[in-house]
This record gives sequence, C-alpha cells and structure tokens, in this order.
Amino acid sequence: METKNTILQIENLKVEFRVGKKCVHAVNDVNLTVHRGKTLGIVGESGCGKSVTAHSILKLLPQNGRIVDGKILFAETAEGPVKELQNMKRTGQEIRAIRGQKIAMIFQDPMMSLNPVYTIGSQIMENLKLHEKLEEREAKARIIHLLGQLGIPEPEQRYKEYPHQFSGGMKQRVMIAIAMICNPSLLIADEPTTALDVTIQKQILRLMQKLRDDFGTSVILITHNMGIVAEACDEVAVMYMGRVVESGPVRQIFENPQHPYTRALLRSVPVPGMRSDVELKSIEGSTPDASIQFDHCEFEPRCEYASEQCRGGFPQARECEPGHVVRCFLRGGGES
Repeated sequence: METKNTILQIENLKVEFRVGKKCVHAVNDVNLTVHRGKTLGIVGESGCGKSVTAHSILKLLPQNGRIVDGKILFAETAEGPVKELQNMKRTGQEIRAIRGQKIAMIFQDPMMSLNPVYTIGSQIMENLKLHEKLEEREAKARIIHLLGQLGIPEPEQRYKEYPHQFSGGMKQRVMIAIAMICNPSLLIADEPTTALDVTIQKQILRLMQKLRDDFGTSVILITHNMGIVAEACDEVAVMYMGRVVESGPVRQIFENPQHPYTRALLRSVPVPGMRSDVELKSIEGSTPDASIQFDHCEFEPRCEYASEQCRGGFPQARECEPGHVVRCFLRGGGES
C-alpha cells in the first residue's frame, strides 16, 4: 500500500453471512482505494454489498457475518504505520481506538440512531469522552462551536434540546457532528440523505464537501443515486451482487461508462447536465438472491449484451483508461 496518497485500501475482500442453512455471499473479491482528501462514492442497488463493505471496515458486522478473505489496510497519516483492520477483534481495544476517532461513520437513519431520552449535547459528548480527555467546559465549547459550523441555529440552546425537537435535516447534521467531533481522518457516510427532501439533501452534501475541504477528511459516500455521485464524489465504484463491476474517476465513468450495469444506472436516474428530452429507463429484471452462488457473471441474466462467454465464467478486471477499471467480457475482460 502506497500511503502518501492512500488512506484506505481494500484488497480482495470477501464477506459471508449464515442465514439458517444458507450462506449469503454478500461481498465477493472487492478491491477499493480511498485517496487522501477525496470522496469515493460506492453506488448500486439495495443488497449489492455497499453497506456490508463499509461495516467490514469498522468490524461492525453482525454475529452471523464474517470476513472470509482479503485485507483492509488503513494508514491514518502519510508517514504512519499501515494497520490491517481485518485482523482486529470486533470488540477489541485496537478497533475501538480507531472507531469514532480515526474512522467515523454516519448511519442511514438519524431517527433510529439518536436516543430520544438524552439531549443532543450529551450524545455528542459521549463520543468525545470516549476518545479525548477534555474538561467538560472545554468539551461543551467545542461541541457548540461544531454545531454552529454545521449550520445549526442557536447552538447553545440546541445543545440542551432533545432529538424530537429537531427536523430530519437537523438530526442528520447532529449525526455528522457526532461523527466529526473527534476530527477523524476518514468519514464513512451510509446513505446520509435518505428520507430527506431534495433541498435538504443538497445542503447535507454541500456540508460534507465543506468539511472535507476544511479539514482534509477523506470520505466514503454510500448511495444508490448516481445523481448524488455526480454532485459530491471524486471517484466512484459501482457494485453489483457483491462485486465492483466498474470503478474510476467520476468524470470518466459518466462520460465513458463501460459496464452495461453502469450504463443502466445512468439511464435510470436524472443526473446534472442531463437533457430534458432524455427518457429515464428502469433496469430490466431484479437482483438475484444473494445466497445463489454464481459460476459466471452475475449481471448476465439482466444484461442486454449477454453472450455465451458471459455464461462461461467471470470477467477479469481490466483498465480501459488510466484509473478506469471494468469487469466485463464485452469490454475485453478475459475469464478469471
């Protein structure tokens, strides 16, 4: 791992879940790189393995999930040591020292993540007390300052209020405050704009971009919306059935999508710059059961370009232009 420009690198990650007698292959041979001070978008339909990949980084998988193979390499600083997160125990001291302080996560639903019986201030304070030894007066001042930076009006008063007194957008800002209070090097945002209206979505995305630019924080943004990727990300990894099928700089992916699934995603949602006369199209078929063990390209049943070669094995990842990688026989990927 080259640490100067890379803060996190995932190599050949495989994650499985036991559900009764079934074995669900949630993540299959995933490779990802997060560059310092940049935002990587992970995009795909529900159930494609986006959140499982993120939870694997912080060892937050449920008891029936396990990392079967692969490496998760984290270098907090360009000169610092590389830590292999996949080997850490999920409740061990090593990962707890990283979780929340060096790598923080914003979860999908602020309604469920915030405790209704504790004040906003006390919930943000909890993360600060866990990782930093500050006097309460100093900690409170730091929290109020951050709430103000996040655009929460009257932060001194809001500090003493409860979650039910906040709107959905304000609750999401509180979740960002909890994640950012220890100035983490890497922020993982799992569908941070879910259930928010379009105006609030834009505010939250701009806020995250400002935090990235002001503090140099690297970001992993998980979403199902290519429009959000276009607006907020520097690089993107497209996932389908637990695999990264295409990855690269956002501009290259949008201007020259190579995988049929990426093209289908781009046709299914409005994105910035799209002409008003372009008709949106749904993706044919549905995502297969994740417990099915494919012996060939998983997208083949839904792909309009599928051939006998696609039914005969998995395509290898191939670089079609600098930094732009695709897994597809149609684009010249040989069988793996």
